[in-house]
Parts: sequence; C-alpha cells; structure tokens
Amino acid sequence: VIQSGNPECFFVMNADVCSDFPLSEMVVFHRERPHACCTMMGTEASREQALNYGCLVENTDTHEVLHYVEKPGTFVSSIINCGVYLFSPDLFNHIATVFARHQEELSSDDSFALGSKDSIRLEQDIFPMLTGDSKLFVYKTQKFWSQIKSAGSAIYANRLYLALYHKTHPDRLARGGEGMPNITGDVYIHPSATVDSTAVLGPNVTIGANVTIGPGARIRESIVLDGATIQDHSCILH
Repeated sequence: VIQSGNPECFFVMNADVCSDFPLSEMVVFHRERPHACCTMMGTEASREQALNYGCLVENTDTHEVLHYVEKPGTFVSSIINCGVYLFSPDLFNHIATVFARHQEELSSDDSFALGSKDSIRLEQDIFPMLTGDSKLFVYKTQKFWSQIKSAGSAIYANRLYLALYHKTHPDRLARGGEGMPNITGDVYIHPSATVDSTAVLGPNVTIGANVTIGPGARIRESIVLDGATIQDHSCILH
C-alpha cells in the first residue's frame, strides 16, 4: 500500500510525540541527500534526559548519522531521536535483508535468538545498519517537541499546541464577549460544546466535542474530553 503510486518518500511517526512538526523542511533536507534512506528528526536534550531516548552521533558537516544506540546505558550524545522519520522506498530492501537474516537465525534453533528475532524493530535492527554509509541523516529541529507518556505530559502538549494555534490559526481559539464565557489566555472550545456564559476558562484549556459546562465553573490548564459534563461551580485545575 505504501509503495502504490511510486512515492518519492514517506513519513513514519511515533504516535506518542507532539511537535511543531517541520515536515516541509525535512523533505527539502532529504532531497538534498540523494543516497539517503532515512532522515530522522532529532533535537538536543540534557545528558540525563538523553539516556531515555535513542541517541545518535552525527557528522556535523553533513549531518550523517555515524552511530546510533537505542536508550544507551551510558552517555553517548545529547542528540536524541524524536520519533519522526522520512523514508525513501529503499527502506523495504533493508527490511527484507533483516528479515532474511532473522529467518536464518531462527532456523538455526538457537534458543537465545528465538525471543529477539520474531520481529523487526527500526531502532534496534534497521538504524544501526544504516549508520556510517550515507544512508541515515538527522534533521535537528529547534521547534518544540515532547513525548506524551502521561496525563501530565498531555497537559504540557496541550499548552504547546494552543500556543501554536495562537500563532498560526488564532481564529480557532475562543474569544470572550457578550453571552460568552470569560476567556483567559489560549482556549479551544469544540463547536458542539455547551458552555455557560458565567464559566471562566483558561489559560490553556481544550474543551472537547459535546461537552457541557455549567454556570460558575472554573477550568484552567486542562483538557475536557468528549462528552464530559462539568457541574455547576466546579473547579478544575491541571
């Protein structure tokens, strides 16, 4: 399915990241490197944070990835993998190579190999074989990026996306006025939501579809999920 239409390249993204995704910039970057199989989005992290992510060492002149380790036990680099990739169709040839190697190892009846060779993992199986061969490059972004691993990180991501809306699509954000709730800062209200005019919302609040918010409610730094009902004079913070 991916290769139907003979695409020049295609994006693959982890589902648990948020960012002001520099997709157009990555396409330009990738096209400038005709032998690249993958352009990986990367960003800088602290030494402590880096140990929780895939880490890479780059050629600072060409941005080729020379070394890649997934969640290393010791410090390797402050450049981390953001989980956003632009692949050329050549990726499937490398997947086929890894698959064939795994089949050979599985057929050898090596009990140690059985548990680790029944799947193909980008970070452990594909990326290391692409390094140092002008096949894997990193596009380092200065824009915001974060993982979403918990409810707290979702609140942080919500704040980032609302700030992005404020900059690029301010018409999507709620505005106060006669007959409208009191709005402070960046707030998104789904068109199907019902919000009492005496409610106070914001900053950094997202109201989902078919939500009902009663009189006197106060909500800030929160995401109200679809179909929820916020009772009269409720207070929801973070």
